[in-house]
Amino acid sequence: LASGKFSHFRKLGVPVIVSPLLGLADFVVEHGVGVVLHQPSDAARLIAQIEADFEGFRARARACFDEHLSYDRAFRAVLEVTDRWYPSAQAV
Repeated sequence: LASGKFSHFRKLGVPVIVSPLLGLADFVVEHGVGVVLHQPSDAARLIAQIEADFEGFRARARACFDEHLSYDRAFRAVLEVTDRWYPSAQAV
């Protein structure tokens, strides 16, 4: 998944099935937002795993977006600094 799609899917609460790429697979497992497909023959089992806890996967995906992937949240710190640099810009 392209990083933009991955973030967008988290925002929408869409669980994912990802390949075992380092970093991506670890993130998915750590945050419980999907499952990792190691063998194509595991696909049906993984889909059933997601279906069994679909609402949980959705809730964790949304929370993950809010906590780790939201541009607004990450950029807020930058805006706080620039607001201190240019206080008159806040009034505009």
